[in-house]
Amino acid sequence: MIFKAFCRHFHEFGVVTLYNHGVRGKRIKARFLLAALPGLGFIDSVKKKTWGQNEVVFMAEPVTDRKILEDNPSDMKTKMELLIMRIQAELCRALEAEENNETQFQVDRWLRKEGGGGITCIIQDGQVFEKAGVNISVVKGTLPPAAAQQMKARGKKFKSEGDLPFFAAGVSCVIHPRNPMVPTIHFNYRYFEVEESDGSRQWWFGGGTDLTPYYLNEEDSRHFHRSLKKACDSHDKTFYPKFKKWCDDYFHITHRGERRGVGGIFFDDVDYPSQDAAFKFVKSCAEAVIPSYLPLVKKHKNDGYGYHERQWQLLRRGRYVEFNLIYDRGTKFGLYTPGARYESILMSLPLVARWEYMHSPPADSAEVVISYIAMDSNSKKEREFLRHGIQEAFLCAEFLTKYVEKGSLRDKHLKNLEGLVQNYCLLDYHLDIRPGLVSQMSQEESRKIAQRENAETAVPVESNIDYMKILSDKVAKSIKKHDVKDHPKLKDYTKQVSKLINVADGAEDDDLMVTKADEMILDPISKTELVDPVITIKCRHRFSRKTIMDYIKNGRHGSKCPYMACTERLTKDDLEDDVIMAQTLKRSRNQRQLH
Repeated sequence: MIFKAFCRHFHEFGVVTLYNHGVRGKRIKARFLLAALPGLGFIDSVKKKTWGQNEVVFMAEPVTDRKILEDNPSDMKTKMELLIMRIQAELCRALEAEENNETQFQVDRWLRKEGGGGITCIIQDGQVFEKAGVNISVVKGTLPPAAAQQMKARGKKFKSEGDLPFFAAGVSCVIHPRNPMVPTIHFNYRYFEVEESDGSRQWWFGGGTDLTPYYLNEEDSRHFHRSLKKACDSHDKTFYPKFKKWCDDYFHITHRGERRGVGGIFFDDVDYPSQDAAFKFVKSCAEAVIPSYLPLVKKHKNDGYGYHERQWQLLRRGRYVEFNLIYDRGTKFGLYTPGARYESILMSLPLVARWEYMHSPPADSAEVVISYIAMDSNSKKEREFLRHGIQEAFLCAEFLTKYVEKGSLRDKHLKNLEGLVQNYCLLDYHLDIRPGLVSQMSQEESRKIAQRENAETAVPVESNIDYMKILSDKVAKSIKKHDVKDHPKLKDYTKQVSKLINVADGAEDDDLMVTKADEMILDPISKTELVDPVITIKCRHRFSRKTIMDYIKNGRHGSKCPYMACTERLTKDDLEDDVIMAQTLKRSRNQRQLH
């Protein structure tokens, strides 16, 4: 039965409410239709007396009393509540459209005795989304001491130490897809207001959107970041780079030394340039969620996967659980708040996760790509571990040529080191090849494989081997086009080790010795021989202590590492004594004296 509850027309604000009473399963649903002025992000359809396609269908009745919303249209608390309700409804409808007809959001409107409440919308065990939660909360009360202390630690200064009334409104969402080829997304946008003892108010916005893929697809990552950048740039072109870095730093699993995904944007304590401008920025970011994520769902929800990919997905979800329970600021605030609704706070956790003791993905696998990206907070340096590995191999070779006499033992160890570098170079090829092949599997192959999977348990039948064989064949075919001996890193390594051997064995090759000195014992700034050598912790580049200290002190080029193509920023704390190079210099001087 559908009936019109009421219809009032205000000069600045209009509300039309319709209730749809019906049974979905055993739950009675109520949907709230609301339209407001464009300043609140809605369509002024009340004034036009028509709804048509401009209806805004909320998932439930607002938490705040309707009369309060009507009487305070310009209040930021009203604006924020209406915004988050719209974002919730639009996203839930979009996600339901990707599911089968039987899967719909379970809607739970709840109230807390301390004040306020929320609307929690959950899909569990869907065909596309294993678990998806879109939650809004509009709460008020007295700021608990633990939460106040957490805010003070972030630099918030309150005029009094007593109980402080607060208001908080936000929308938060985590989507855990069933298919490992579809990434997980998280977003949260919130408004916070604290009333001081003298009646003044402190307010700020916070939020962000980030992506956590299980298998790297660079095209997807670029699309996601472009969408966020567009939203940020429409307000301030400095926002995206600043909030992107903040995201990389925030979503960091400290005890693992990993970050959670491929980043996004994150910000907090935004109380500038004005309240209305900050609100419009948050609105743009929230509205960018659907165009940034839904295309990825449509693109990959039918991709093929097997038991191996499913197990990897569950392992990465374990990392997600660790971050949310240990580090996430919103989770901690919610758990500190008296009367908090823990079911809603913990809705971000996946339905299923997995932990394995000392798990490490194979070096030639697609899984290793996302692992190494997670290990580095800067996505531009996803292959830094390769460079460090080759550099350490070279230092070992340098030690062997200096302190181990010529013979079969030294040759054996040098050969093993070269084999290690070959493996690094082979992995470098895999990093280039395999992610693209995973994402480029044809739709025909993907459908065939998907049909052979058990959709409920994601445990494959024997035909899972077919998928791995397809992928392995493609990787092997692509790798054959590359001879690892032609890898530039391997060529450079063998060339440098050959020079070390010639120097150590007293080969009469002045040209090699001069080249060696040019490449190894010259300071890149002064172009003179290294004196009191130091090496940078970040990028492992060598300098004379005095020249690099002067370089940093003068702030030349923003103290960027002077090596070409190196983007690291250096401080004096990034330098450490290079003991091995000091020994090399001493030996080189002794050899020159003998000549």
